[in-house]
Amino acid sequence: HDAVGRLRNVRFRNILCRSENGAYIGSDAPGLISGVVLEGVRIELDRWSRWPAGEYDRRPTSNGPEVYAHPTSGIHIDTATDVTLRNCEVVWAGADPAFAHAVEAVDVEDLVIENLRGTAARPDLEPVLVRQRTPGEERYPVAVEMPVMRAAGD
Repeated sequence: HDAVGRLRNVRFRNILCRSENGAYIGSDAPGLISGVVLEGVRIELDRWSRWPAGEYDRRPTSNGPEVYAHPTSGIHIDTATDVTLRNCEVVWAGADPAFAHAVEAVDVEDLVIENLRGTAARPDLEPVLVRQRTPGEERYPVAVEMPVMRAAGD
């Protein structure tokens, strides 16, 4: 993991993001991500490309699949410590069966969520899902093979 590095004490403020796949903060092991603050971040999720939804791209990595299938949350946090979401907003501008929670946090210690605005993409889901992996649970259950991407006009 030392080749990829660590992320510590980073603040993202006053950002408007229009995305098909939300914000992803994740690491393969505890201790690699800590002290992250998202403040005044608005994420608008919609679909407009031909690329599938519900996939997380973890590159660069040599531990597990580069891309794995998982429902898309507005903010997805995986294996981190001391993460704060303050005055953030998640807006679902379009519908897609792969769209899920406003926030999903898995194996996150010391998570603080203050004044979150937003709902889940569907009424059958909770806006915020916070959970710990169960013993033996696969970290990335469904690997996705990446297609070759070509520049416009190719």
